[in-house]
Amino acid sequence: MPCNSLNFCHFSLAHFGTTQTLPAAPAGSVKGKGKATEVEGLLALPNLTDSEFIDIYHVPSLARVHAAINFAPKSKAIEAPRAGLVMALHIAVLPDRIALVAAYEDGRAEVWSCSLEHVGTPWDGRKATSGDDKPWTLLWCGKAHNEAVMAMAVDPSFERAFTVSADHLLCRIDLVSVLTGTTTTNPISSYSTKQVGNSALAISSDGKVVAVGGWDGRIRLFSAATFKPLGTLAYHRESVQALVFGNRESGLLGASGGGRGVDDDEASVLEIGDDESDSDDDVDADVGPREGWLTSAGKDRRIALWSLHFGA
Repeated sequence: MPCNSLNFCHFSLAHFGTTQTLPAAPAGSVKGKGKATEVEGLLALPNLTDSEFIDIYHVPSLARVHAAINFAPKSKAIEAPRAGLVMALHIAVLPDRIALVAAYEDGRAEVWSCSLEHVGTPWDGRKATSGDDKPWTLLWCGKAHNEAVMAMAVDPSFERAFTVSADHLLCRIDLVSVLTGTTTTNPISSYSTKQVGNSALAISSDGKVVAVGGWDGRIRLFSAATFKPLGTLAYHRESVQALVFGNRESGLLGASGGGRGVDDDEASVLEIGDDESDSDDDVDADVGPREGWLTSAGKDRRIALWSLHFGA
């Protein structure tokens, strides 16, 4: 599948189900045997020719079903400045709709929604003649940072989205109030990480812990609900480029020996919540006892596997 290689944004993939559950799947999307059980998904990524716009593809056919979903007609584009390149995307399949969170080069974020019945109907925002047939609706738009969004993460339940930038802020967007239309105040909450320049984000599988990778090579852990600092991981010598929490349902996380200490060049184990003398290592009450794995990768070409023990 061709894509625009001159962009910063990663693609986002959401599982839709099987061919039986995807309404109006693109023609030719199912081939060969096992048509009734083939797994399908939706892929969101920047537009092929203009990275300011967002395209939606069907998987596994790789057919583009929606193009430039965030395209604004010239009459509306004059009213608001251009957001710049798309920096981060997260698409999710909810019980009643398709939801998409997008973050941009100018620091703003948007939440879009598409009804399930319009998923399989091809549409191009640049060729649309009327706004009435537009499948995607902009639910909310706000500015979280003054600089480009460097990373974004959304929790598995699609309740909160987090963003970081070149500034010192960790921003949280209340997606529940946005999706339900109950937003009466600004859904963005901000917390100062006291570190200027952050480049990576990850949320634990239970949605309770947020990991922030900084340009200084350190990884800072926070409570997703309260922003309370939970600890700091120090290993990388340069900027942290990627963070991934292990899936609690995978067999790897159930393996024994998670607390075994090894050499610093191989891995590290951090005990969080056992040292009462360090306030940064205290875990908030809403973060229950558990064990998880976190993988980090840095500009120094190092990859680290962390075993995190959260105490009461």
